[in-house]
Amino acid sequence: MVRWLTRGAALVYGLAKDGLETILPAGHWRVAIAMTVEGRCRALSGDLDAAEPLLTEGWRRLEEVRTSGDQYREAALSFLVEFYELSGRTDEAQRHRVLLERETR
Repeated sequence: MVRWLTRGAALVYGLAKDGLETILPAGHWRVAIAMTVEGRCRALSGDLDAAEPLLTEGWRRLEEVRTSGDQYREAALSFLVEFYELSGRTDEAQRHRVLLERETR
């Protein structure tokens, strides 16, 4: 049931991201947020190959334009930690967990 729901949510966020990209300037932080949420939904639904580029690019964009300690940066990093744990990449999860801890100080 959860996978079905997260697949549906991923589709909705993917459409939202596409729509935002048509009306907002290139690289806008709201698009990055939609990317990270779509990536998280894809990861939770088991689509890890599609999730990683969305999560990493969303984080990269947010890191560039939002200030440290920002709630959206924090969410993006927590999604990355969760993704790397789900995919069994514990070293990457730990590396991003350290970044997350710095964000929340």
